[in-house]
Amino acid sequence: MPVEILSVTQRAEWERFPTEIDEAVLLAFFSYAGSELEQIAERRSVHGRFAIAVALGALRWLGFVPAALDELPETAAALVASQLVVELSAIDPARLNGERDARAEQLAHAMSIGRFRACEPQDLEQLRVWLGERALEHDGPLALLRSAVDWLRRQQLVRPGLTVLERLVATARGDSERENYRRVKPLLIPELEAALDDLLVVASEEVAAPSRRSARRPGQSRGSASIEKLELLRSLGAERWDLEMIPPNRRRMLAQYVRHASSQAISRRDPAFRHPALLAFCAEAAARVTDEIVDLFGDGVAIQHAKAKRALVQQKLNVATSANASVVLLGELLEILLDPAIPDQRVRQAIWERATPEELQLALELAEEIKRPLEDTHLEQLGDRYHQARDFAPRVSPHLSFERTRTVSPCSPRSSCCAS
Repeated sequence: MPVEILSVTQRAEWERFPTEIDEAVLLAFFSYAGSELEQIAERRSVHGRFAIAVALGALRWLGFVPAALDELPETAAALVASQLVVELSAIDPARLNGERDARAEQLAHAMSIGRFRACEPQDLEQLRVWLGERALEHDGPLALLRSAVDWLRRQQLVRPGLTVLERLVATARGDSERENYRRVKPLLIPELEAALDDLLVVASEEVAAPSRRSARRPGQSRGSASIEKLELLRSLGAERWDLEMIPPNRRRMLAQYVRHASSQAISRRDPAFRHPALLAFCAEAAARVTDEIVDLFGDGVAIQHAKAKRALVQQKLNVATSANASVVLLGELLEILLDPAIPDQRVRQAIWERATPEELQLALELAEEIKRPLEDTHLEQLGDRYHQARDFAPRVSPHLSFERTRTVSPCSPRSSCCAS
């Protein structure tokens, strides 16, 4: 069965010269040493020498020689012509694309000069193994295809047909899937495999499979939805899975696939890919949802603190008028107490003349109500909001493990707080 990675347009682009070439590439691949120019000069015809030089540069640059040599970027063609000491205008593009036998001879000459050789079966097998190792990290088919071309060029091997490379990439991807499955197989007991497959099943009363639920149900709070997700993931044991045997990039790629693919598409994948992908997705989701819950818990606590502070400010504003009246009365009473013209035995009588006992009792009760500690904080108002915290804390706290920050006593550098 044919394997197609490249589209028709991409395949055409991969078979020809790029339309542009930067100066660094130009000088690196189309500058020839004296000995190379001597070997190129062995050909008698100008067009033959030019074709061999272009083929040599193409092998170094692309790893193969495009069929249409006349499509070489003009800057590269000008540099080749200057080194061959010929006028570029003297080169007839139509004569560059010669007969098959002539082209084969020119390619062989260029390969000999550049020390390139054709791919043998053992080279392709070595490339397949190398691609399999790369695919364990990231199995993007187009990225693997580019890596294969780069590997061939570094090994000075002429690139075979694109169909051959596409089959190699497909084989390497299959090998990597089977290797990842082999590595996680000890985790995949039958019960867990069945539970993972159940994540893809859409119940009749639900709008999406458990693995696809991202939106909250109508009337469901964000915190409640996150806790529900975490409870589901913990029922699978997602937080306890050790997936270090799968490379990090591969885990991210697998989790991303599950996030974006439909449940039906995931269900149709081979278990060798489906189950490791679901493992990676659930492990990543467990860590992410836990972070969400921690953030929500922190936000909830911060909101209650903010509301308590606003309540304290409002309380101070509400008692400001009464507090001012009490301060005025206190000032008048202190004036009586400090007035040297009033004998001690007449002080009480003078106070009674300023305020009745009932007024003084009312002022005392008001002072008790509005007085604040010297280090005035919002903790009293925060305590009044305890019922608000009871709405979210009992559901959140069982899912989080809190630890004290390790502290060091200035008197004893070795003392520390035990984790709780």
